[in-house]
Amino acid sequence: MTERTAPARSSKAVRAAAAALLAVAAAGHVVRAQPDLAAVAEHVVVVRAFDRVEMALGDIAGFAAGGGLVVTNAQMLRGAETVLVVLPGGAREFPAAVRSLDERSGVAVLETEGLDAEGAVFAVNDPGEDPEAGDIVYVPRFAADGALDREPALGLIDELRTLQPEMVGDRSVLLYRHNAALTARGYGMPMLNDCGEVIGLIRPDPDISLRDLNARSNPDGPAFGVAGGEVRRALTELGAAVETAGAPCPDAYAAAERQAEIARQRESEA
Repeated sequence: MTERTAPARSSKAVRAAAAALLAVAAAGHVVRAQPDLAAVAEHVVVVRAFDRVEMALGDIAGFAAGGGLVVTNAQMLRGAETVLVVLPGGAREFPAAVRSLDERSGVAVLETEGLDAEGAVFAVNDPGEDPEAGDIVYVPRFAADGALDREPALGLIDELRTLQPEMVGDRSVLLYRHNAALTARGYGMPMLNDCGEVIGLIRPDPDISLRDLNARSNPDGPAFGVAGGEVRRALTELGAAVETAGAPCPDAYAAAERQAEIARQRESEA
């Protein structure tokens, strides 16, 4: 398998943007609104897998896509014979069947019995609106009690990788490497932009098994997200409706830089 890496924003540009964020915060201005976790919590679920002898393979995450469907990570379902979808905190659980599983992209779609949660909203997929290296991302995470944490994991996309086709009929797959701090339970979480819209699905290195991940609460190396387009593809191939935002989400860095410039102008005029 060969990989093509897209050029990242320079470290200087990333540092400059981070400095702008700090400058705006120090000046007492609002930089950006974090994703509304109360809304996100309506979509996030726990995915619990068991092997053929009913041994637990461990818990990962997933998110509702509407119509009883749940999106989760494919690699983490290796060897699973039984799958349950559980609401955070263990309030209710639903039997689930695997409808689609693509280990190459890392996207799996489950169909549940009785889950009536609305589907998460995907970011605009217009040309030029895809995430790029240096963009801020948010990832929901579970608290120690199994409920959704009040604060998401925050990180940056530091590299774009393209998995090239291995066989005739394969397509290239875009991955985002990010540095949001996650444990093994975070795989299958939606990767979100500033507006709380789905831009990808959190996945590990494709060669790491669920047992290996659960043996290490904080897996070595970077985590990845597969681009939201792969998730859309999996859902549309099943005939599912995919809800998309009505307009692009503003760039957090650009907004921070603009606000920092306004702050500097105000200070110079004072």
